[in-house]
Amino acid sequence: RAKDLLQAVQSFGDFPVILETFRDCLRDVMDLAGLDDVLGRIERGEIEVVVHEAEAPSSVALGLDYYMAMQYVYEYDAPRGDKRPGSLDIDRTLLADLLHDGSLAGMLRPRAVEEVAARVARLTMNERAREAEEIAQMLYELGDLSDSEIAARSADGSGVGWVAQLAGEGRIARRLIGGEERWCHTEHLGEYERLAEKPGPVLRRYLAHAGPTTVASLASRYGLDADFIRAALLGLGREVASGRFTPEGGEQWIDRLNLEQMHRRSLSILRREVRPVTLSGYSLFLQRHQGIGAGQIAPVGGDPSSPAEDDGRSLRLTRVLQQLRGLAVPGAIWERDVLPLRVPGFEPHLLGDLSHSGELMWLAEGGRDPRRARVRFFFRGEGALFIERQAPDEPIAELGDAARSVYEFLRDEGAALLADIIDATGLKPAAARDALSELVLSGLVTNDTVEAMRAVLGHDAPRPLEAKPFSTLESQLAQLMPNRQPPRTHSRMREARRHAREVVGLNLRHPRPSWVGRWSLAHRVALLGRPLSDEDLTARRARQLLARWGVVTRACLERESPLFAWSSIADLLSRLEMRGEVRRGYFVEGLPGLQFALPEVVEALRATNAERESERIADEDDVVVLSAADPAQLFGTEAFGGPLRFQRVATAAVALWRGEPVAVGEDSGASVSAVADHPALVPALRALAHWWEARVEGRMRVERWDGEPVLESAGVALLEAAGFVREYGAMTWGR
Repeated sequence: RAKDLLQAVQSFGDFPVILETFRDCLRDVMDLAGLDDVLGRIERGEIEVVVHEAEAPSSVALGLDYYMAMQYVYEYDAPRGDKRPGSLDIDRTLLADLLHDGSLAGMLRPRAVEEVAARVARLTMNERAREAEEIAQMLYELGDLSDSEIAARSADGSGVGWVAQLAGEGRIARRLIGGEERWCHTEHLGEYERLAEKPGPVLRRYLAHAGPTTVASLASRYGLDADFIRAALLGLGREVASGRFTPEGGEQWIDRLNLEQMHRRSLSILRREVRPVTLSGYSLFLQRHQGIGAGQIAPVGGDPSSPAEDDGRSLRLTRVLQQLRGLAVPGAIWERDVLPLRVPGFEPHLLGDLSHSGELMWLAEGGRDPRRARVRFFFRGEGALFIERQAPDEPIAELGDAARSVYEFLRDEGAALLADIIDATGLKPAAARDALSELVLSGLVTNDTVEAMRAVLGHDAPRPLEAKPFSTLESQLAQLMPNRQPPRTHSRMREARRHAREVVGLNLRHPRPSWVGRWSLAHRVALLGRPLSDEDLTARRARQLLARWGVVTRACLERESPLFAWSSIADLLSRLEMRGEVRRGYFVEGLPGLQFALPEVVEALRATNAERESERIADEDDVVVLSAADPAQLFGTEAFGGPLRFQRVATAAVALWRGEPVAVGEDSGASVSAVADHPALVPALRALAHWWEARVEGRMRVERWDGEPVLESAGVALLEAAGFVREYGAMTWGR
């Protein structure tokens, strides 16, 4: 958390944490004030500076020298492959897998290959020889070089004088190698004399300072048979690697350390290629990524069988649920907002058909209040990705007597119908339904139908009819004679028939939820699936995050199951980056910590942001209204920032213009917050009004604007421009 905070505020020089860190370092550790005082006194001549040559270092210098020796004294004893900074470490097993399957061919950037190859071959300006001694060292490290190769590595462009000087001193010698005159260091002459019998040392030295090289190239350089060269290379073992390192190349050989440097350099280039987009750009991308508007949803994971539909709605519903599986979303908005936005023409029976097939399962949580319950959907055998395999003890201990008896019956008996539960426990039907509701909201029990879920959550419960009072006289008489019913007059018979028609019509429009299906414990094999290793669980969770959010950061885990551990997921994504399956970089500006994304997502994110930044007039077509709790709605919390603060609840909606929050309607539209100077505010208010009109009875009625009474606020003119009209104490949608 501390690292994430520092990364988030590092661009703000006056941030308290930054200031305090500098103060601690400069005052308490380094004593900058004391240094300033000493320098000032030297400048004023109060302190004289005297140079003294001592035979032994001072106590301060001795300590520094000791720590340096302790750090580097064994450096040259380590294997050559280990002489590199720890930040360049790479998993050797992973590298071997990449070599075998050819993945590096598409991962290594040509620029990275050229840069590393030029540096290790001493062809860069900084690496070229500037004197005879450096020419000698270069021949010792690189091996045999021709006159033209030495010239290319010399600062003066020829190196002729230096070569002549070294040859005269007997430190280098010319030899005919592979039909070409080349210079060699005299200490290596024995190796070149045995080149035809043991080419290994010569080949090893050459590859250590070269890029990807073919067997044919080596055979031509040294005048040896290609099969003989390949056998010698195989004899070098793990010091070298073979594979396809460039798209146009066949089998190539390279020093393993050079390969690692190319790999690291390629990753660095990839990370810097992407210009980060704003949170609003990511918000617009996420809408498309999750299939809202023109978005297309790609298959995620497996493809469970679903009922065939001519118009493809069931297939699209399956893909939406695959992308959102395991995500706890308020139950009230699944069928009201989330699914209709992503599945054009969505109808409740489509979800029911999928659950009746036995593939789709659900689990609720949310304490005692069904209105606040959150529901997770996932497919058969996937539950262990999102919930513990064992039922938690705390919810069981807090169950009421009726719920406990039902829980024990289902534990002993298995899946059962409501009628079986009533018969076995002796509970009345109402009490049994209350007990099942308590168990479901505790996350302990589920059902194999979504109709039962609707019954528990009460989403389709009929609205109660308002009681019609009697006349004043009848009310007084009823108080005096409470046991006597009002007389059956003609007017009361007409009222009774009208009331009966209302009840029948209401039941036809809003059928009572059905407690059908089999009830069962949630923690069972059919829902959880077979046990998986921690590594497999982490891999599936990481890929689910990539499919759901596109860009994966620690902030994504705010909405995920507590079982999603960022440390293990980040480690796995880092390994996937090494394989080229995932890219790491700074993709979204403002999100702290590591960020990972699939390569195709990075391109889509860039294209969406470019479209968003195009110069177009703000209109209502660019406004999208989402429930504040919709998975594609990012804003409202400190982690994602934004100009507005609100709760991600089912009774709030957000109007976004090209991914940017413009207005929020809370308490079913009674309270509105807005970005006052936004050019798309009026279309956003109009879109909010249409959104609430389709979901609540009556028209949107705004009573508060940015926390103030609306009629006393600056929002009156904006609301009137959007089509609202004044009423007593409020502004009401008037169209």
